[in-house]
Formats: sequence, structure tokens, C-alpha cells
Amino acid sequence: MKRSSHLGALLIAASLSLTHAAQASSITAYSNGHLDAASGATNLVPTFAPATATWTWSDNLVQAANVVGVTPVGGFGVQPTVALDGRGKLTAVAFHLPVVSITAERLGPDQALTVISEQLAGQIKLQTTDNAATQGAGEWVLSDLRIDLLNRQVTAHVPFAAVELGSPDSRLAIFDFDASPFLLNPATDLIPVLTCLPSNPSCISGIGSLAQHPTLSNLRLTQDAFTLMSKGLKLSEVGKPAMLSVSGRSGGFGDIAVSQVPEPSTWAMLGVGLVGLSLARRRRPQA
Repeated sequence: MKRSSHLGALLIAASLSLTHAAQASSITAYSNGHLDAASGATNLVPTFAPATATWTWSDNLVQAANVVGVTPVGGFGVQPTVALDGRGKLTAVAFHLPVVSITAERLGPDQALTVISEQLAGQIKLQTTDNAATQGAGEWVLSDLRIDLLNRQVTAHVPFAAVELGSPDSRLAIFDFDASPFLLNPATDLIPVLTCLPSNPSCISGIGSLAQHPTLSNLRLTQDAFTLMSKGLKLSEVGKPAMLSVSGRSGGFGDIAVSQVPEPSTWAMLGVGLVGLSLARRRRPQA
């Protein structure tokens, strides 16, 4: 009898917390790996499985980076994926930034739960050396990146932005982008888990899937961001037009795609599959 009453109390508490979240004008969910960023009692915080925002450079940006001599470097636990050709030139670049939180609001006449912003972790750092496209070795650093889906911009903390631009703080709009709205379905994306209350902070609710997340395409560098990038990388009259032209060309500065990080078991299965393919190719009889 006591056990049944205890379970009933837990179910009521879960129901009330979920009802309150559903009625709130905004809901912020946190990654299971970044619950320390949440304020208040974490056992009442909506959560989602670890996710990554991947900034993939366009071919035009890669070419411009080779002209200027840009080296992509990470920071705060983020390292870019870089591919080079036989001459040591860049052929592909991608930065993988962990998603810390997702904030949604009820918007429009139908009060659809629309994602308005996403907070990212990690750091993006670009470096140059002294060459014909620069006036010496330089560096441009972006941290505390945030995706603003309402205004279709990516903002970031940029050192010296307040001083150089006379702005009230160092947060700056870096990119404009194209993307469709990202709508959540409360019936499927906010999934109550009632079996482990209240000990596990990840048990109240969770965003079920990021599969419908739109790709942020055709990234375009803002004018203020270009000004600071030019100064940080110390671009010369040769380097400035090479980087400035990227925004107006096909693909712009690339795109950002958000996806969930595969579970360890998924990586293991993928590894087994790759090993199997490798063995099959080795055993294939020679023609």
C-alpha cells in the first residue's frame, strides 16, 4: 500500500511538472552532458541526448582560406576535422560544437512550440602567418556561439568587439543564414519518463529527436564580423577581397547541421561494420 502511494505521488509530481512546462511561454532543455549549465533543480529540467552542431566549410571558403593561408584551430575541447591534399593544402574543414541548450517558445496563432535559440560550447579559432595576403601573423577567435533561429543569425563572443565597434558588449552577429522554422511536437518530442523519479536528473522529460532540425545553409559573414576578422587575421589588400567574396558566392561560408551524437553502442556497431567491409574487400578474389 505504501509503495503504491509513493508511486502515485511520483506520477502526480511528474504530471504537474510536465503540465507546467507545456503551459510555459518558453522552455529551455539542456543536454545530458551539460546539466551543470542549468540553473535551479536539475531534476525539473527538460533534457536531450548529447548533440553536435557541425559547421562544414564550403568549397569556396576552403579555396579562400588556402589563398590567405588560414589554419583552422579549435579550443575549449573542440578540434576541427581537417583534410589536406598532397601539397598540404586544405580540401575540407568542419568544426563540431557541442549543443548545450535549446530554448523553444509558443509562437503564432496555433501556439506551435518553435525553437528560437541554441547555445553551443567550444571555441573556433582561425590563424594566419605572415604572407602576401596578410600583414603579419594573426588570429580570430569565436566562443560562446549561439544560434538565433528567430533572426536567422549565429552570434558569438569576439575579443575586442566592444572596443573596435563601439558596441555595448563583445557579443556579435557573425553569420546570417537560410533555414526553415524548427518546430517541436510536444506529444513526441517531450517524452515523460516516470520510472526513476526523483533521483535521476535526466528523468523528467527529454527532447525525443533532433531529426527534423533544419540545416542552417548559405552562411553569410556580417559586415561587422568581416571588419573584426580582417583585423584579427591581419588581412592585406590581397587577403581582404579573397575572404569578402565568399559570402556572395555559392554556398557562402558553408552550413551548420545539428544532429544527435551516436550512442557508444552505435559507434561499436559502425566499427564492426567497417571491419567487416575491410575484410570482405581483402578476401575478394583478384580479377
